[in-house]
Amino acid sequence: MTELNATTAYQKYDKPDDIVNDTSLTDGQKKSLLDAWMVDARALARASAEGLNGGEQPQLKSVTDALNALKTRK
Repeated sequence: MTELNATTAYQKYDKPDDIVNDTSLTDGQKKSLLDAWMVDARALARASAEGLNGGEQPQLKSVTDALNALKTRK
């Protein structure tokens, strides 16, 4: 992935772990993608708490777990 737009690029992955396991990405790119996913997951969690979700699950735990897995691999 030469040009990385993390704010939307993470959406091509089904699960945060898929980013961690993507061998075509550097660790820095993986962290950027997961950080962007975390921002969206937090916003979705806030919307869900206010009753404004569209049925999507926020995936906060999955993204946090993936970020932790990335840290421990180094």
